[in-house]
Amino acid sequence: MKELCTIKYLCIHVPYKFKRRLFPRSLWLLIIVLTFSSLQAQEIHKVSLQEAMKLAKENNKKVLKSQLEITLAEQNIKERKELRLPDVELNGMYSRITNITEFKGNGFLNGKEVTKAIPEIYEVNSTFKMPIYVGNKINNAIKIANQENEIAKIKSEKTENDIELEVVANYLAIYKMMELQKIFEENIKEEKAD
Repeated sequence: MKELCTIKYLCIHVPYKFKRRLFPRSLWLLIIVLTFSSLQAQEIHKVSLQEAMKLAKENNKKVLKSQLEITLAEQNIKERKELRLPDVELNGMYSRITNITEFKGNGFLNGKEVTKAIPEIYEVNSTFKMPIYVGNKINNAIKIANQENEIAKIKSEKTENDIELEVVANYLAIYKMMELQKIFEENIKEEKAD
């Protein structure tokens, strides 16, 4: 008798003449069992058209991208409006210097001279910049940012409408296929009855 090892730790003793017939059948049986178990794992969930459109709007990458573009456009408006605000800078510095010792002569400690220094230095600077007139540049930048925001909103609305149309078309196609399947099943029942 020869040994047939299909799994690492499980060995079945099978006569050689049954080995050729048993392996293909068991393989087919395994494939069929796995196929049906995976089919049963998929749940059937009925979704209305409104739910399908809601799910598409919440999860579609194009819609999420267009909403992000609206947010960026709104942030751009805020940044442009902040150009009107003044810039204020405040800098400070503190230094401490000890007396300078300078060695002169041949020896290491011979001829030393001490120079008195200013022991501490404080420095404070402040800058205040306010745009008074820059050729209406800031107002034009704000107007452009507002127009870009409106364009982003319109594009987002268009994207949502396109997704809704796609969902409705797919929903109707699925509904049509389901109705055709019912008609086919009725025709098959009528043919069997005759």
